[in-house]
Amino acid sequence: MGFVDRSSQFPNRVTLAPVDGQANTYDITPAEGEVYQEGTPLDAENLTTEVQNAVADALNGVTIDAAGNLIAPNIQAGKGSCPVKKANTNYSVTVQFPVPFTVAPYVVATPTADAPDSTQWCISSVTQTGFTYRARRTGAWASSFHWIAIGR
Repeated sequence: MGFVDRSSQFPNRVTLAPVDGQANTYDITPAEGEVYQEGTPLDAENLTTEVQNAVADALNGVTIDAAGNLIAPNIQAGKGSCPVKKANTNYSVTVQFPVPFTVAPYVVATPTADAPDSTQWCISSVTQTGFTYRARRTGAWASSFHWIAIGR
């Protein structure tokens, strides 16, 4: 459904009629002259239908795989963990995209940690099929992270 604007000769014109017994109170009546096009009524049914259609279009093709990764047309997201067995040592883990991209996508990753100063991280080696998450922590505990990849 597409909304159509109402069109008239005088779209903002109204007449004011004083309300009997109430000072400075008026009834307003549209006086828009000739109506060229009625337009789409802005009622609950039309608005609900439009919102439902927009949500359905936005979610078309969106799935979540068994690992909990979001897969949408040209967008994928997920979570991972990089084992860190020794403090102040570099570690890495390779993340494979659930569905390969046609070209290497843009990738953003962020660690999830209770102590944000405890993690140094980066991503590297982004390809059509995945990327590498690299982590270094001040303690010997895993570096959990979330990522999103957006196709070009």
